[in-house]
Amino acid sequence: MYPSDFDRKKLGEYFYRAKITKTIPYKKLLQEAGVTKDSGFTNAGILFFAKNPQHFISHSVFSCVLFKDKEGSE
Repeated sequence: MYPSDFDRKKLGEYFYRAKITKTIPYKKLLQEAGVTKDSGFTNAGILFFAKNPQHFISHSVFSCVLFKDKEGSE
């Protein structure tokens, strides 16, 4: 699976949004972030950076919410 199913575009988007410079080799960054191990992607790595996460975790679905305040009431 890894690296053949790895989506570099997703990683590039992650770098951009997280404001991370690309000076660290991406393999080391992925390993330090805990999304890869020697044997391949962790579940988090599959969900964030696989080309087709549903192929590996068929029930994977993301739901995100952004609240205006810290209490989560608005």
